[in-house]
Amino acid sequence: MEQADVINRYVEHYSEHMTMTHTADEARAAAKEKKIASTMGLEGGHMIGSSLAVLRLFYDLGVRYMTLTHNCDTPWAAQSGSEGPIDKGLTEFGRKLVKEMNRMGMLVDLSHVSQTVMHGKST
Repeated sequence: MEQADVINRYVEHYSEHMTMTHTADEARAAAKEKKIASTMGLEGGHMIGSSLAVLRLFYDLGVRYMTLTHNCDTPWAAQSGSEGPIDKGLTEFGRKLVKEMNRMGMLVDLSHVSQTVMHGKST
């Protein structure tokens, strides 16, 4: 939350040179204005604490993508180092999370996830 606040303040302070963008159209408009288009994301789903409400709050703060995992598994998705029998894939909550991200228009970043998660499967 603090980092989102810092980014929003930074963009506001340097609004002459940059703008916060939430859509592809806004990013294109920023490019036409010769401004830096800034987009926020969560690098690792652990930051939402397995809560759809927290995910929605981050979206309200301007976050538009989330990487499901990073250097470790989340309770609902396996990271890329999880191969073989320990790769639990994507849990039922993980599938609900992806559906909610799709509903809101938030990008689902599959960097760092296992192949099983990429295919939306569980083991």
